[in-house]
Amino acid sequence: MFLASLSLAPHAEHAAQPKVAAQPKDAAPELGVAESLRRSGKLDEAEAQLLALVGDPRAAVQAQAVGKLARIARTRGP
Repeated sequence: MFLASLSLAPHAEHAAQPKVAAQPKDAAPELGVAESLRRSGKLDEAEAQLLALVGDPRAAVQAQAVGKLARIARTRGP
């Protein structure tokens, strides 16, 4: 029987490979700068950097910028 010979356990060649991040960390260094500014309480400066990244052609960079803008908004409160 063909199905009986199938194994659901991961193959050794796949199990030993490290997980790769979906996004390289240096895709947009400005994200890191903005995050550092946000963490140090410089919310206006961080917001300005992130607003510029919302127009980035890379969807992943846009998504990260919007997420960080949401954190700034949450910190500021209603």
